[in-house]
Amino acid sequence: MELTYFLAAHLTLSYIGPLLVIFVSYVLVFHRIWHRQIPSASVEMQKQTASQLLQQSKMRALRMLAAVVMAFFISFLPLYVTFTRFKLADLKGSRWEFPNDDDNFWIWFCPVAQWMSSANSCVNPFLYNFLDPRFRTRFQELLRFPLISQRTQVTQQQESLV
Repeated sequence: MELTYFLAAHLTLSYIGPLLVIFVSYVLVFHRIWHRQIPSASVEMQKQTASQLLQQSKMRALRMLAAVVMAFFISFLPLYVTFTRFKLADLKGSRWEFPNDDDNFWIWFCPVAQWMSSANSCVNPFLYNFLDPRFRTRFQELLRFPLISQRTQVTQQQESLV
């Protein structure tokens, strides 16, 4: 019985809790984005165009937020399925005892589950890059900026020597 409480607490605090926090946070972000007002425009056509652009922006934000939450859900689920399976298998003599014929699967699956949960830390920037053209553009500018500034400094130094 103690192991059952431990599993429930571990699953809740380590997986379901963070998943709910992420979900609620992104719902609040989306709510704020969805209720954003259109900047004032002088012409009715500009208002319609701005409204269409705002709707597209809102849908793009919704897709991105959903993708981030789903990435967390998918990447951590195998780890907690594995963890729960091994803890339940420790209950000898109960209905939770598992046969040993699936050991090869779990030997292979454990490292994959651990890798997937660790990989979640680096997935979000790729999702943002894939789903948001503004993020992609600004990130490319950020990567080019140091090269441009270094070239400018070298050019200025060369000109000052002449």
